[in-house]
Amino acid sequence: MLEQHKHSTLTEIESLPMRPPKLTSKLSYFLTLLLSCCSASAVNVMGFEQPESIPTESKALHLKGHGIRTKWLMNIYTAGLYLEKDITEINKDAQWLVHADSPMAIRLVVMRDNLDSQRIMASTRQGFESSNGGPQPQLQDKLEQMLTMYQEKVNKGDVFVLHYQPNTGLVISKNGEISNTITGLSFKQAVFNIWLGDKPIQRRLKQQLLDQ
Repeated sequence: MLEQHKHSTLTEIESLPMRPPKLTSKLSYFLTLLLSCCSASAVNVMGFEQPESIPTESKALHLKGHGIRTKWLMNIYTAGLYLEKDITEINKDAQWLVHADSPMAIRLVVMRDNLDSQRIMASTRQGFESSNGGPQPQLQDKLEQMLTMYQEKVNKGDVFVLHYQPNTGLVISKNGEISNTITGLSFKQAVFNIWLGDKPIQRRLKQQLLDQ
């Protein structure tokens, strides 16, 4: 009787569903993001993928357009613009997207090896200033905070995501790991101006991101 009871108890325990360990919301979100990006359908850009959609803690963001940043006839990175589906379908113009307090993301995939981190940071500063009509001293500290994502070595295939979330700010990640969260709609607007503003770093890339 005792052995039968033990066997019955063990069988009941083994049949119970296993509960996965709880993860912090940010870690859980980015693990989900990585797995989804790897498994979901994606657009192939010269061997580098931009997924058709990326998950968030609320609604998924969908690929609006994608293109390649070139400089001196070299491919530097592929960029994808991600918006909520209803905004993607309405075809809002670039200025609306820059100024909107709505979820959206820019996803960058590095296409070259041996990129110098200091040069990337200097180039980004230059693009930030030229796209926003000159130096922005009120945003300088936040810009320098953002640029720390390039401090470690940048390799071919590295993925950087600049994900704006209302009431949170610009969440910056490298290869699925959050490096910074920078608050403020005005900073988001200045960053998105780099690609979508009236003076973007590359007009062809802007048109590609807008799928024009």
